[in-house]
Amino acid sequence: MRIASSPKRGAGEKAGIDVRTIVASARTLSPDAMTMQAVAQLLGVDRSALNHHVKGRPQLLQLVAQAAFADGFADVVFRDDEDWRSASRMYAWAYAQALGAAGPLVRHLTDVGQETRFLRATEALLGRLVAGGFNDEAAVRFLVALGYAARGWMRDRIETTEGLEMRRPEQTQTALGARGHDAFPHLDRVSRNPFDTYGVSQLNHVLDLLIKGADAELASGAASAGADDSGD
Repeated sequence: MRIASSPKRGAGEKAGIDVRTIVASARTLSPDAMTMQAVAQLLGVDRSALNHHVKGRPQLLQLVAQAAFADGFADVVFRDDEDWRSASRMYAWAYAQALGAAGPLVRHLTDVGQETRFLRATEALLGRLVAGGFNDEAAVRFLVALGYAARGWMRDRIETTEGLEMRRPEQTQTALGARGHDAFPHLDRVSRNPFDTYGVSQLNHVLDLLIKGADAELASGAASAGADDSGD
């Protein structure tokens, strides 16, 4: 009796690896050490075996960042009595914390819209916004603004914590030192007596501004369901 042979496997399949095992191994390395060769050595395979699944270091960093974001995004569950304002705060904080889980790799995070928990949270918040009187355009624009706030704040926080960037007051004082402090009295004053724009109070402040602005739009009717959204 003739026994049929198994289908021939590709290089990566022969090595018994897949994207999940590659990412899991890469996550044990520091970002600077995260190279295709280093991951191949951890897995005990030739570097060419990784190329069957991951095309190079940029894609590897992106995949690791996405995995960290997915693991870091907490389930967002709104209470029945949660209005769009408090729901928006919960959503923005969950988004920021998930970005923080990616750490310095956050700059390689390009697509978070594929994560199930993120999609569920976004769908739930959209429901609260629509129930609160937002038309579709206003709801989407507000969602994007929340994303900008969470992403910008967390990137600032990571870059200064990791020593990748000087804090703004230090940057400003350095810049003024080369140009003369007297020519920029306001910048000189505020940078010598800096406020903490990297702590949690900063994101809360930005969320306050966004929510108050959205409330004002709703009150004026500009963001309300049924309002004319045919403009640019």
